[in-house]
Amino acid sequence: MTTRTPEAHQWALEKFKTFRSEGQFVPFSVGKDTVIFPGFDGGAEWGGPAVDVETGIIYINANEMAWTGALAPNTGENSTRAIYMSQCGVCHGEKMTGSPPAMPSLIAVGSRLTSAQITATIKNGKGRMPGFPNLTDDQLFALIKFLSSVKAKNSPAPHRLPP
Repeated sequence: MTTRTPEAHQWALEKFKTFRSEGQFVPFSVGKDTVIFPGFDGGAEWGGPAVDVETGIIYINANEMAWTGALAPNTGENSTRAIYMSQCGVCHGEKMTGSPPAMPSLIAVGSRLTSAQITATIKNGKGRMPGFPNLTDDQLFALIKFLSSVKAKNSPAPHRLPP
């Protein structure tokens, strides 16, 4: 724990008390962070080792940083949003506006393209967009249904991403 200041130490101590810390290789749990040590950044550092040929000692940079992590419950309520955000959101954005002309808006894409065209684009890619053959049929169907239902702002049913 940090000893930079008494206040920082107290804060770190209180935060640590909220975590699970039961030794190495403790699996994550839902709803409570677990301390992971050694952390995910590995033991040996990328800089590589150095050898002192006179002493025969090898020196290796090491990562000794603890991490924390937890699981989130799979409620199924946000599965369509999760699919969109993980597969499409990086380029087209959370609000689906894209960055035209390189990344087109997906708002009202169902009025511009048929479901078959959307499916082909997702599976095979188009222009700068790669294909996403990793999606299961259920994920693909949910994503196409979602994208086809998004309306333009002036339409009778304005769109909001599901929570």
